This record gives sequence, structure tokens and C-alpha cells, in this order.
Amino acid sequence: ETHLLDETVDLYGEIIEVQPLAFLRQVVKFSGPDELKAQIVKDIQQARNYLERSKQTSENPN
Repeated sequence: ETHLLDETVDLYGEIIEVQPLAFLRQVVKFSGPDELKAQIVKDIQQARNYLERSKQTSENPN
């Protein structure tokens, strides 16, 4: 599954290329929509943290 951060585009039916950068978590079965929504919020924050760390590392390699 892929989530595009900070983008609002309709890609339905489009072919896109995705390059995974990190693994966030295993597949989880949720008890309901509220639990799923809460996990999505956590996943997005984890992805943002990863991207921020990667950006800092590339800007300051030493």
C-alpha cells in the first residue's frame, strides 16, 4: 500500500512507479475503522520522521 504525503491527486487508473524507501510495519488486521484511522496517523508520522532524518543525513553526511 502506498500513501502520497501532502498530495491531492486522482491517480485512479493511472500507472505510477513507486520506489519504497523504508518498511513501516507488518500487515495488521484492525478491529474497526477507528483503529485503522489511528494507525494511519501513526504511519504517516513515522514516514514523515523517516523522511526528515533522511533529509538531514543527505544535507549533513558527516
